[in-house]
Amino acid sequence: MKYLLRFQTILLLILALQSFAQTQQKITWPSLADSPWPVARGDVQGTGRSEYVGPKNPEVIWRKTYQYGVFASMVMDEEKNLLFGTRAVNSEANENYFYKVDSTGNQLWRFTTNFFNANSCAQAVSKNGTIYFGSQSGSFNAIDTEGNLLWTYQSSASFFNLNIILDREGNIYVGNADSLFCFKVDGEVKFKLAIPTIGYGLAFSPSGETIYVPSHYYDEAMGQFFYNLSAINTDGSIDWKLSLNRIVRQTPLIDNNGNIYIKESEQLLCIEPNGEIKWSYKIGGRDGGITMDTQGNIFLVGQNYDNGGVLSLDYHGNYRWYYEFDDYLPYWPHYEDVYHGLVCDADGSIYFGSTWGNYFYALNNDGDLMWRVALDSLYADSCPVISNDGTIYIGTHLGANNSNVENNLFAIKDKPNSVEDEETPTKFALYQNYPNPFNPTTTIKFSVPNVGTTHELSLRVYDILGREVQTLLHKPMQPGSYEVEFDESNLTSGVYFYVLETGGKRLSKKMLLVK
Repeated sequence: MKYLLRFQTILLLILALQSFAQTQQKITWPSLADSPWPVARGDVQGTGRSEYVGPKNPEVIWRKTYQYGVFASMVMDEEKNLLFGTRAVNSEANENYFYKVDSTGNQLWRFTTNFFNANSCAQAVSKNGTIYFGSQSGSFNAIDTEGNLLWTYQSSASFFNLNIILDREGNIYVGNADSLFCFKVDGEVKFKLAIPTIGYGLAFSPSGETIYVPSHYYDEAMGQFFYNLSAINTDGSIDWKLSLNRIVRQTPLIDNNGNIYIKESEQLLCIEPNGEIKWSYKIGGRDGGITMDTQGNIFLVGQNYDNGGVLSLDYHGNYRWYYEFDDYLPYWPHYEDVYHGLVCDADGSIYFGSTWGNYFYALNNDGDLMWRVALDSLYADSCPVISNDGTIYIGTHLGANNSNVENNLFAIKDKPNSVEDEETPTKFALYQNYPNPFNPTTTIKFSVPNVGTTHELSLRVYDILGREVQTLLHKPMQPGSYEVEFDESNLTSGVYFYVLETGGKRLSKKMLLVK
C-alpha cells in the first residue's frame, strides 16, 4: 500500500508538471492589457481570453442605435464604459465619429474627426485612460477620458489595423497601409518602418521585447504578392523574417512559452520564438482570429467542405473537435463566416459572430452549441466585450457605405434567476474553479444529481505531492448546484488539486495559485 501511494504521488507530480507547462497564465502589463477585455484593448499576446464568464442562458437586455456602425472591436475602460469607432463613411458631412457610451448603451460623449472616412482602426487604452485610435483618413489620434484631443498624427496612408498595442513603457504600436509606427506617449514618432501591415494585428512576446508583425506587399515587377511574418525589436530592428504562402487577416496569438500561432492560407502554424515552424495543422482557408483557453487548448475558424466551422486543437496541435455551421445562406457567399477574433471566457466557452449577419454564437469548451442569437442581417465584424457581471456587448454594422443602421449595439446577459431556475442536475459534475490562476481566493462549483436520496459528500484540496491542504466541506448534500469559495492566503504559489468525493465517485481538477 505504501508503494502504491508513493507511485500515485509520483504520477500526480508528473501529470501536474506536464499540465503546468501548458497552463496559460495571465501576463500583467502596465496598460489595460491585464483587464477583462481580451482582443483589441491591449491583449498584447492576442490570446482572445477574458477573465470573466459570459452568459450561458441568454437574454438581450437592450439595443441601441449608432447609425455609422461599430467596427474593429469595442474597448471597455475601467469604469465599464464602451469605446468604439465607426464603420461607415459619412457622405453627408466631411466628418466622422468616435463614441464613449455607458454600460446601458447611452452616449457619454462623441469625438468628431474632420474627415468623412470611417474611424475603423481598433483602439487601445492606456492605464491612465488615454484612448488611441486610427482612421481611414490617415489620422492617428490620442484623446483623454473626456473626449478631448491630446495629439494627432497625419499619415498619407489609411490606418485600418486590427489592433493597437502598448509596450511596457507606454509606447504605442500600430500599422497602416505602408508602415509600422511606434509613437511615444507625447505623439513623437519613435520609429517608422516600411512594412505594410494594413488589415493585420500586432502582438508582443511575453517579455515585451519583440513585436510580431504580419505583412504583405505587391511586387509590380514580378506581378505577385509576398507575405511575411516579422519579429521586430522595440528599437525598430528586425530580428527575423519568415516568408509565408499567404497570411489570413488576423492577429497572431502568442502563448506563455513564446510560441506564435498564425493562419497561413489553409493551415495553422505554430512557430517557435526563433522563427522555426514547430508544427502545422491543415484547416481550410478562412479568415478570423485564434483564441486559447487557460489550459492551452486552441480554437479557430476553419473549413470543412463548403461550410465553415470552429476547430479546436490541444496545445500540441492534436484534434479535439469541430463545430460545423449548419446554415446555408440564401445570398452570396452562401456559407457562414467569421472575420473577427474569437473570444474565450474564464470557463473556456467561445463567443463569436457572423460576418454575414446570420447569428451570434456561444459554444462550450467541448464544442457544443450553448446558444445563438439572430443578428437580423447585421454584420458582426467586431470582437465582443465581456464585463465582470457576465454581460456580453456586441457591435455590428452594414458595411462602409450604409450609415443607416438601427439597433446595431446590443447587450446580452443571463436571464434573471436562470441558475436558480434550471432543472435539477442529472449527474455529478465538478467545474473548473474561477478565477484560475487565482490569488488568494477562487470559487469552486459542483452539482449533485437527484437520485432520490441525500448524498454524503466531501470537497478537499491537495497540494502537488498529494497532501491534504484543506477540507472545504464534508456533510450530506441535497440535489442541486453549489459553489464554495476557497480562500488560503498562507499557501505558496503552485499547482493544487480539488477533489469531490461521494458514494464511490471521485472527480478532481487542478488549479493554479500565483502570488
